[in-house]
Amino acid sequence: MRPQSTWVPVWDLPVRMFHWALVLCVSVDLIFAAGTRLHVLAGFGVLGLISFRLIWGLMGSRYARFASFIYGPRAVSGYLIALRARKPL
Repeated sequence: MRPQSTWVPVWDLPVRMFHWALVLCVSVDLIFAAGTRLHVLAGFGVLGLISFRLIWGLMGSRYARFASFIYGPRAVSGYLIALRARKPL
């Protein structure tokens, strides 16, 4: 008998689509010269995607919310300060 596997959702579909769309927009930004129409449109795309992610991180599904992250902003900033000062935690 085969053991039953458990599926644990990590990111929902909107977050996955956000990440791949962000990869596409940043790639277009890097490929096309500054000031070209595609470069500008991709830049606005990045701005729109970041805005969407901020809203979705506050109001989205359980696994997309910033509150479900393992470490909060205070813990991360404390870690970065200790890392910069080269002090062990």
